[in-house]
Formats: sequence, structure tokens, C-alpha cells
Amino acid sequence: LPGRTHLAGPIELIPKPLPQSFHLHTNIQQIIQSVTQAYGIKATLDKSVTSQDARLDLDNVSYEQAMRIVLMMAHAFAVPLNSSTVLIARDTAENRQQFEPVLVETFTVPSQTSAQINELASAFRSLFDLKQISVAPTLNVLVVRAPEQTLKAINRTLADMLDGGSEVVLDMRIYDVDTSKTVNLGVSLPQSAGAYNVVGLAD
Repeated sequence: LPGRTHLAGPIELIPKPLPQSFHLHTNIQQIIQSVTQAYGIKATLDKSVTSQDARLDLDNVSYEQAMRIVLMMAHAFAVPLNSSTVLIARDTAENRQQFEPVLVETFTVPSQTSAQINELASAFRSLFDLKQISVAPTLNVLVVRAPEQTLKAINRTLADMLDGGSEVVLDMRIYDVDTSKTVNLGVSLPQSAGAYNVVGLAD
């Protein structure tokens, strides 16, 4: 409406939808540039993305499939700056804190007591390494400030927990090793770059 301010949602990257093939043997910085350019995306590389020799062989893959593998090879993550530009930085805690955009989402957890809501907040704080989470137990509400991918993971977790009924059960194991906490969510990234020639890896 005229005169009314609307909050913008998260930035969405819009790559070309056509599948592409790649057969590249060069350094990882050039591979990132070549892959993003093939889908009409401009990549801005942070200085933390170091140059190293790598080889990429992929056939008929989407932008999401290709970039998932390229980012694994580079030990990096991507942050959309606008619909056609992406920032690439090495995947470290410091870089994620500096570059990753933070969003706020309110989660409603029905049919839970105040104690259960507080327990759920504590569990999510540990499981997703949340720095900012507020609880309104009388309203059955959690307010979380976190990166978009973390919010998506919380949404999926809550959907799975509440799908079969109102009872929430968490079975968590958190290990403390040499005073550093490791949260293992998703795949384990390789420690060295290599050649990829199997399209199935990108599915």
C-alpha cells in the first residue's frame, strides 16, 4: 500500500535454469568463476578463498548441483548479494559471522507446557548453536534470530517432531572434545580438493 513500509525477505539468487557441463582443470578460484558465469551469476571472491589446483568434470547439472560440489572442493560457502551476484568466502566461523545474513523468525509450538517450551529452546540453542533465541512460553512461541539455512533446519526439525502428534521428544548427544564443541549437521566436507566425474554426486 502507498506510504506503508514492507520488510524485504531474504535475497534470492536467480541463476539460468538450463543445465551445464564442465570439464575444467585449473585453480579453484577460476573454477568458481567459470561455473557461476555459466549460469549468468557474477561471483565476488573474498580474499580467504585461496588458490589451489583442482579438476572438475560434471555433465548436465543445475546451478545448485554444480555449486554444491564446487563449494565442497573450495571449503567455502556462498552468500547472495543480489539476484545475480554471489559472495564466496572460506567456510570458517569468523567468515560466517561476518558475511552470513541473519533473519528473524517466530515459531509456534502448539499444545506444549511452559516447561516443555523452555526445554525445547534450550535443546535448539545447543543443537543449532543459536546465539539469539527468545521464549514466550505462555504464547507457545519461540523467536529465533539466525542465518536462513539454520531457520530452514529448525523448520524441518519442528515439522518432523510435530507431524505425528503434540508430544516432543529429543534424543541428543553432544560431545565436548578438548573444550571445543562440534555440531554435526549434514555432510562431512572433504579435506582436499579432487576430481569429480559422477553426475550422481550432484543429485
